[in-house]
Amino acid sequence: MSNDAVDGNDTAILDREVRHWATALTADQRRAILRWQGRDRFYERVQAVMTLGIDDPEAVDAAGLLLAAATHKLQRSYTTWRGVRSSIDAYGLRSGELGQLIGTSVRINRFVSVSLRREVVTDEFTVPEMSGGAVLSRMMLGAGTMVGWLASVGRPDSRYQAEVLLRPGNMQRIVGVDTSGDIPTLVVEVAP
Repeated sequence: MSNDAVDGNDTAILDREVRHWATALTADQRRAILRWQGRDRFYERVQAVMTLGIDDPEAVDAAGLLLAAATHKLQRSYTTWRGVRSSIDAYGLRSGELGQLIGTSVRINRFVSVSLRREVVTDEFTVPEMSGGAVLSRMMLGAGTMVGWLASVGRPDSRYQAEVLLRPGNMQRIVGVDTSGDIPTLVVEVAP
């Protein structure tokens, strides 16, 4: 499917694909998306609500609005990217041990932000490397996966990140590890 050479094309395709979705968003949903993308790490509070059940009324409200917003069903497959700075924090393994994860499947219980642009993820979300080393994930989103295309409706200064928000409930299956580059890359299939 898509790779670095066609990221820009995928961005234009997804912009066209989500037109009706984007115009149907409410003002409150748009505000929740902007809040999610804020520079104050508010998204961590939303994730704590999703995964830990933290009682945080503002984050609870935002989580509900984001769930209601991230409902576009992809019409085709897209290759997206995610980066983590610490393999230990994210997977409980050093980056050289990621092969142990091949074949595992989990239902995602939180929001997951990914990007259509590998270079953005590599430059901004894998440095500085922390405990266990950085890891990229090449996340192949199958048709029918429910998402929010935040690049089209979010902060204008964040559009270059080409952020796709995956909603909780999608299945994630690790199908491989690519160690040919500077940063180990998990190969992940995501499906509804």
